Amino acid sequence: MEGLDIKEISGDLIKTTLQQVVEQRLGSKDVKIWIEAGSKKGDHFIGEIYRIIYQLGNDTNQSSLILKIAAQSVMRREKFRLASFFVREIRVYNETLPIFYEFQLSKGITPQVDGFNEYAQCYSIIQKELSESLFLEDLRVNQFEMLDHRKEDLTFEHVALVMKALSKLHAISFALRDQQPETFAKVTSNLDELYYRTDNVDFTIFLTAMGNRAINALNERNLMELKNKFARAIEKGFDKTGAECVTGKLAEPYTVLCHGDVWINNSMFKKDAQGKPIAVKLFDWQFSRYASPVTDIILFLLSCTRKSLRDQHYDELIKIYYESLSNFLQRLGSDPNKLFPYEALLDQLKQFGKYGTLTGIILIAIFSADPDSIPDLSEFSERVDENEGEMNDLIKVPEENLEDFTTRICDLIEDSARFGYL
Repeated sequence: MEGLDIKEISGDLIKTTLQQVVEQRLGSKDVKIWIEAGSKKGDHFIGEIYRIIYQLGNDTNQSSLILKIAAQSVMRREKFRLASFFVREIRVYNETLPIFYEFQLSKGITPQVDGFNEYAQCYSIIQKELSESLFLEDLRVNQFEMLDHRKEDLTFEHVALVMKALSKLHAISFALRDQQPETFAKVTSNLDELYYRTDNVDFTIFLTAMGNRAINALNERNLMELKNKFARAIEKGFDKTGAECVTGKLAEPYTVLCHGDVWINNSMFKKDAQGKPIAVKLFDWQFSRYASPVTDIILFLLSCTRKSLRDQHYDELIKIYYESLSNFLQRLGSDPNKLFPYEALLDQLKQFGKYGTLTGIILIAIFSADPDSIPDLSEFSERVDENEGEMNDLIKVPEENLEDFTTRICDLIEDSARFGYL
């Protein structure tokens, strides 16, 4: 798609809005626009992403933005509930994050300087059905880059940045609940769970297959005691166990607005001249939910890091998260010891930590998959209607990656048990 004309984007409303966004950003109607692919295959399931390159007339200085368009295949939207995911993300960018931004300003905090600003700016939205779109800041313009998990592992510095970003996101929820309960209720209302649902037979089949893969990995390494512990942890079913972990009312009074899908592919890092990560941005908010804050932090810690890093820094990273949350809550005018004491964090980790185990199994499979084998969801949704067995084989791990896949799965479950989450 590199160098394609804007005409290649389907939908007159989307093209018209894009033209308007670019003209507004450049302050002129004399603009030129091109499109490029905005993500690799396997990096985004919910729709299409384009990098929009634009310039003023014949000016050689170019800039860019990201255009994210919801899947337009009716069968794909229905099979995977993709419209609901996209509408959720639009809500976060259009309503939730602006409320969080203004609340920080009201407390004398400048988000861009010393507050929560670890997300892409949103320039415009389209909410019309079959044209749902987001026009977002291109983080690459400011030297943010994705970490290629197929070539590079996260370091302590990467993870610490994510912990601090999440702590500020969660602290705003706690402060709003404390000081502006009506606003907090508005932000967290109608956030039905979109991922761990027990009413989707196809997804239940997929999750069951993921659980069986984990058990097979433990069998292969002859980790029988660990296998039995994991099997007991999901005896209600992979889907039902996951659903319990993200049920907000079970985490009260510590439930917050969670990002919901914090992993390597939904984060970008900026580095200094020595290559050390110094800033992070989070994106892809379509799984945002009202749940325990530990569901965000544990997902990243268990699924995106290697065991060697967890062995060395796990407790330290938990403390970094909590200290950052406490400090930011105080700056927002609330008492962290009252709203979310450290002991409550530890209790929540014990109660909901297995969320990181379950979802981590899925993400490690994605890490290990051959990106060329990840199916086109439009075609896949049609095949699933004809053969439910397709859901068992949605993510294929090639032979050359099986050893690392098995190791990471076993390490994940071993650490989950060691931390007391299973």
